[in-house]
Amino acid sequence: MVTSLYGQSSFVYQGKVVNESGESLIGAQLTFLVANKVLGISDINGEFYVETEELILRVKQMGYQDRTITSEDTLVVMREASSMLNTVVVSENKRSSELKKATVSLEIIHPNFIVNTAPTNLEESIGRINGVQVVDNQPTIRSGSGWSYGAGSRVQVLVDGVPMLSGDAGQPLWTFVPTEGIQGVEIIKGASSVIYGSSALNGVINIKTKNPSDKPFTQVTTSTGFYDLPKRRSLRYQGRTRNTVSNITAYHTGTYQGFGLTVGLNALRDESYKMSDYDNRLRGTLGLRKTVSKYNLIYGLNTTYQQGTSGSFLLWESYDLGYTALDSGGTDNQVNRLSIDPYIKWSTGKFKHTLNTRYLWINNDVDNGDPTIDQSNSSNLVYAEYQSSFSLPKNEFNATGGVVAINTETNSPLYSGTQRATNYAAYLQLEKGWNR
Repeated sequence: MVTSLYGQSSFVYQGKVVNESGESLIGAQLTFLVANKVLGISDINGEFYVETEELILRVKQMGYQDRTITSEDTLVVMREASSMLNTVVVSENKRSSELKKATVSLEIIHPNFIVNTAPTNLEESIGRINGVQVVDNQPTIRSGSGWSYGAGSRVQVLVDGVPMLSGDAGQPLWTFVPTEGIQGVEIIKGASSVIYGSSALNGVINIKTKNPSDKPFTQVTTSTGFYDLPKRRSLRYQGRTRNTVSNITAYHTGTYQGFGLTVGLNALRDESYKMSDYDNRLRGTLGLRKTVSKYNLIYGLNTTYQQGTSGSFLLWESYDLGYTALDSGGTDNQVNRLSIDPYIKWSTGKFKHTLNTRYLWINNDVDNGDPTIDQSNSSNLVYAEYQSSFSLPKNEFNATGGVVAINTETNSPLYSGTQRATNYAAYLQLEKGWNR
């Protein structure tokens, strides 16, 4: 579209920026072809409007190849950059930035890696990464600081920037993470306690989930297997029966009447290879997301519910009966977990604001065969974080700050009833780059 303004030609650029799947891209920059001066940015719907005398403009978006356009291009399709260095990460400083500008050792796990490993929980995939070990559900990075079981984690585990640690013992909830909806995992191999707290002294594992797609998409994955019989006959407590393990996941996403929707389901039945050791669980997730472009506003709600039963034993019968529980006994555990995560994001001028909240309820009903010892426990956790970020791309200056509030309540008869704790914190991080 061309108009005349005071005798000079003025071109109006108006259209929409999308990726190869047709999904809208937010924050794509329209700049001069030679200089990096930003003339306009695509809004929440991917739409842009720029009026300039330039014949050709450049469209830039982190993680995608640059495009040059004219005023006749109303639909700009961006292609993903093939270089890993252009990958967008958020874990280093709680804002979007390019991997090549990261100042810490950061590794990215793509969803294909998780799918190919066919894990029954994310812990199995994380443990395959170089420099990362998971022992008794506790992650350590590069043989970092030690830990005591039940005394909290020294690696912060996040889902979309919100901690996924239990309110009582501060343990990662690996089986509670919706693996069917993971977009990627970012691992910081080093201390990041400035903006993530003391739980990040050894590193950060940030799990990013998929945003709702514009077009409906459904995926179902199943796997099954069995445990082979031990060569030593004394270990075959089940005779010649081979115990099995079966897993099924389902995922659906789409946009309906302006609301983005994600639904996930996971069911596992694991008979294990040891007596009294089993794991049966069912997990469901639901995500709703709404975009209000008029106010540069995004709000939504994610919720996950899990229930399951599991069994285990501490001591085996003898050397010859290594897979048999002592006195054929064990501990049965019935677990119920629920998380509700409302969030809201909005922008005002050069500032971006985010409010993340979480309510996490966990109940463990433990039966150890001794009615005089009650090991059951429950916990409630309320988490809230407000964050604001300010950016001057031309001067390579960024500021990120926020406040965090955490309230926990645990109930365990073994440890004298109900315990309560409240924590408040604030953080601020300033960044300045020079011709990077």
